[in-house]
Amino acid sequence: MPSIRELRDRKQRESFTGRQAELNTFRRLTASEGAEYAIFHIYGVGGIGKSSLLRQFGRIAQELGYPVAIVDMQVHFSVDEILRSIREQVGGRNGRTFADFDKALDMFNDVKSQLQGAVGSVTAGVVSGLREGVPFGLGALAVDTIGEEQMKAWLYRHLPRANADLYLHGERILTEKLVIGLNGLAEQNDRIVIMFDTYEQCSKAQDEWLRDTLLDSNLTERVLVIITGRDPLPGRWHEWRSVLLSRQLQPFTEEEATEYLHRRGITDPALVEALQSFTERSPWALAMVTDTPAVFEMTAADFSSAPYRYVIGDKLVDRFISQVQDDPDLRELVDICAVVRTFDHDVIRAVWRREVIDEPMRRLRQFSFVQVRPDGRWSLNQVVREFLDRGLRRRSQSRWTELNRRAEAFYQEQAAVLPRYSGEWNWYTLESLYHHLRLDEEGGILQFASLFEEAKHFSRYDFCSELLNNIQDVELANANHRYWLTFYHGVMSRVVNTFAWDEAYAIDQELYSQPNLPAALRARVTTDLGRYYYQFLGDNERAIAALKESLQLRRELENEQGEALVLSHLAVAQSAAGDFDAARKSGEACIELARKLNAANSLGWGYYSLGVVESRAGDYEAARNCFQQSLGAFTEAGYEFGVGVVYYQMGRLAVRTGDLDAALDHFRANIRLMQKYDKHVLAARAMVDICEIHLARDEQALLASEAGEAERLIVDQGNHPQMARLRLIQAETALRQFLQQPGDVQDAWDGEDNKAPPALDAMKEHYLDALLSAAQIPQPALSATVERIEERMGLLAENGWSALVQRIYREIVAGIDQALEDVLARHGRLVELSPAAHDALRALKLDQRWRSESGG
Repeated sequence: MPSIRELRDRKQRESFTGRQAELNTFRRLTASEGAEYAIFHIYGVGGIGKSSLLRQFGRIAQELGYPVAIVDMQVHFSVDEILRSIREQVGGRNGRTFADFDKALDMFNDVKSQLQGAVGSVTAGVVSGLREGVPFGLGALAVDTIGEEQMKAWLYRHLPRANADLYLHGERILTEKLVIGLNGLAEQNDRIVIMFDTYEQCSKAQDEWLRDTLLDSNLTERVLVIITGRDPLPGRWHEWRSVLLSRQLQPFTEEEATEYLHRRGITDPALVEALQSFTERSPWALAMVTDTPAVFEMTAADFSSAPYRYVIGDKLVDRFISQVQDDPDLRELVDICAVVRTFDHDVIRAVWRREVIDEPMRRLRQFSFVQVRPDGRWSLNQVVREFLDRGLRRRSQSRWTELNRRAEAFYQEQAAVLPRYSGEWNWYTLESLYHHLRLDEEGGILQFASLFEEAKHFSRYDFCSELLNNIQDVELANANHRYWLTFYHGVMSRVVNTFAWDEAYAIDQELYSQPNLPAALRARVTTDLGRYYYQFLGDNERAIAALKESLQLRRELENEQGEALVLSHLAVAQSAAGDFDAARKSGEACIELARKLNAANSLGWGYYSLGVVESRAGDYEAARNCFQQSLGAFTEAGYEFGVGVVYYQMGRLAVRTGDLDAALDHFRANIRLMQKYDKHVLAARAMVDICEIHLARDEQALLASEAGEAERLIVDQGNHPQMARLRLIQAETALRQFLQQPGDVQDAWDGEDNKAPPALDAMKEHYLDALLSAAQIPQPALSATVERIEERMGLLAENGWSALVQRIYREIVAGIDQALEDVLARHGRLVELSPAAHDALRALKLDQRWRSESGG
């Protein structure tokens, strides 16, 4: 009949959740004939489930009939205790197997007793305590006055030599004796498992003993050693890497956490999801939550409300506080760690205003709520920290404020002496902003916006993203500030993906509809809407209206820098609408304002916009002069990105004037700078312009080379505008190749059943790709693409190839049908059309002109 203990063990084994990969690895290591690894190391933050996993390993090993020993390194303080514990757990009644070890251990303990009894007869003050360095006897005694060598001499005078040797070299001798017993036991049982838990608590001497004495002895490979702790093993373990398997334990997966909650009786999907989010799927937090009776009466809606959430959160915090409440230093340290998000010794010294903090930090490190981050800093578990922080603020607003103020000042000081946008500068700046937002939300939002705009200006988009992630950790009280955050999410979407303007446009439209939107934000939103209307939709009237509204708002706000920006965009939009007089006035007003402000960047954009106006108006000499002035202003400002943009427009201007060599130089200068700043979309645009020049010159070899490079970049980006342009160029090239074929080659195709020449197949495929890409662009590009295709088809028809034209149309329409049915593959994957592209292509397919031409 099973005992209560056996029943408990079976229940624990059956209720164990997850960790299947680790369990499978353990079974493989214990089952293999030739040991794949001799050491299995598992590490992870406190509370992640290491000890539970170790106990499950022990249960599995026992079921397989293997002797098991578990050594808790925070309980066993000396090596002789560790050796004795292993022997007792695996040896049991195997007296013969461990006879030599038992005899040596008895002798060691006898000598130890004799020595302790004799200490009193030694001159007072000679021996005062245990010393690390010489194991066990002398290794356990700190020698104050007479020195280590004199103490050894004293031992040899007062003890038989064999006994003195055993005491002085007990670590090595006892280990050798235990290894003999372990090897014999492994021979009898096929496998032994020895596990060392909480390894982060072991001393340097214990670590050296395990690595350099036990493992480096004659220990059989049939002994599997498992080590668990919070940290990766130190570099001194490098020589064991070939037989050491190390794995970091992560929080439960979503499936594992769901299984755990189901086993505890929580099955409502919405509540399961809420609890997973709240606990971050940490095993200890899940266990704590499910140990709270109130949770079983909750719904997901209940849990999201403050009272119920605090029931759980306060329970977690109570567990933590109960462990530190009797330690005043540790309690103060916990308050600091609740205020700062991450910390190291420098942060704690600055905020606590203490120099000697090593011992409190060591004690704090023991708790499962303290986590080691990938960057080497520490943090409290997010849930625990949230409630500790709220509790401190409730208990003492003044202390909470002071700690945040000290933290902000420290981070600012550190950031001030570091290179801008270095990894450390980023971290200190983000932490400073976090505390600024907590102390002064209005000022913090302004600082956030300033940092974001500056980083965007210098193309430091990684930092822009970090800023947005950073601000999520602050619960903004002001709705207007939340609007700003929404706006910058839209900005970020188009910064990360140039083709995500639709997403940014939707955000701007939603913000614009808010009646109480702050004027400064409405000014930004209307500027972006204006840019979207003229740059992407080609709707110049709406663009001008939006930009004029933004201009008025900027003037009311006396934001002259913003006013200059809007004027530069307004000039370009007005020129696109054909109102050149108004466009010139806007461009000149931008230049005048930039000079007043002594703002080189704004001056550069003013001359740039005026250059675009004059180029569109046909005054190429004036345009060239404006672009040169713009180059000078951007160069003075050190703004290379602006220089690159101007080079592109100078290239376009050179194409219009027929100076193709100059155009190539300008486009290549643009490409170099765009690639330097990771503006690959703009680099691709210039690459396609270069291809246009090679097409105009009929330089087919150069065109093929440049087009191949451009295509690789365009396909990687999903760059639909430039793909449409490039495919039209490649189709034109294929058509020219066909028309240049000898007459007998052309006549060999009868237009009906025979296979079309490769050039014509390529042309048809390029036209189809051009149409599919143009349909994805949020502007009237599809019509322009269709017109260009029909123009070339007309050329073919004029040369007597009407049947060919009809066949090409039929095949293009068939390709469109496949794309609409989601079965058309391109570049190794299916074409993915947006809803707008679906609608545009469906309308094109049903167009009467195409239906008649294609025989539809």
